[in-house]
Amino acid sequence: MIGQLYAEAAEIYENKGSDGDPIIDTFYQLPYFCCNNVILDTEIQEDIQRYIYCEDTKVQAYPGTYGETPAKWIAIHFLLKGAMYLNEAETRKRIEREMKAKQNQIRGNR
Repeated sequence: MIGQLYAEAAEIYENKGSDGDPIIDTFYQLPYFCCNNVILDTEIQEDIQRYIYCEDTKVQAYPGTYGETPAKWIAIHFLLKGAMYLNEAETRKRIEREMKAKQNQIRGNR
């Protein structure tokens, strides 16, 4: 089901030449099709918590050097960093659209 949602969103973006992100759109559609606890993985949620905690407090997730850090955590780190960037970028775009719409509404009411 999730794969179908993603494929549909990706096809729409491809056909329209949109600059959006089908992954983000799929994520936002999921609650309409299933309960969050069906798709959320406890281990992944713990990794996300660890990532955010480490970013916020500027501490290492694991003791030691880069070479001593588990390869799995390094991969998770970069995956989450990219996902957080996409989320922040999407949020910025949405806020900009909302601000433009409000400005246009104010200009229209003059």
